[in-house]
Amino acid sequence: TERSREPLEFYTEFLDLGRFPGDEHEARMVRHLADKYRDRKPTVVLAMGPPSLRFLVQNRDMLGYDAPVVFCCHSSATLATQSVPADATGIITEFDLTKTLALAQLLQPDARSIVVVSGADAFDRQWSRTARGQLAGYEGKYDVKYLEGFAYADLLDKLKSLDRSSVVILLSMLADGAGRFFIQPEMARDVAGASGA
Repeated sequence: TERSREPLEFYTEFLDLGRFPGDEHEARMVRHLADKYRDRKPTVVLAMGPPSLRFLVQNRDMLGYDAPVVFCCHSSATLATQSVPADATGIITEFDLTKTLALAQLLQPDARSIVVVSGADAFDRQWSRTARGQLAGYEGKYDVKYLEGFAYADLLDKLKSLDRSSVVILLSMLADGAGRFFIQPEMARDVAGASGA
């Protein structure tokens, strides 16, 4: 907006595909967005995250948007699994836990265990699989544990039992094992407050 010679109008839509998964919700969103922007077509569409880009690409004809697409928050591996239109461009975000662990090693050189925390949502499980692959080489040096998909109260109890020789790596937790949904900054605060690490 600061560099534009013309005023820009931004419209923000939350698809909420994590909380409302399934074809029926997506069909409702397609109808809603197509109707809403029928007479006010976007000049560019920003797709924030893999689910948004998938939704946009799969439903583009029904939405009636022929505007270029700009995406963000995709790893190169995730992007390789999606069909991306020729008029799409974006930013690749690489997820590298080895750099996070390198920083943790500087801050806690005497650490003996790594505890990786993640949620029960499909997105959370995807990050957990990536973490397992990246941290596999550290299992000889550290006791690596994964706390994934627990009910929130149970997770906080498990974190209380940790001591200062542990490093906690918090991934995403969009939902816990009991089906509760979370806002990441609030959940991160709770996890940090409960953890003995």
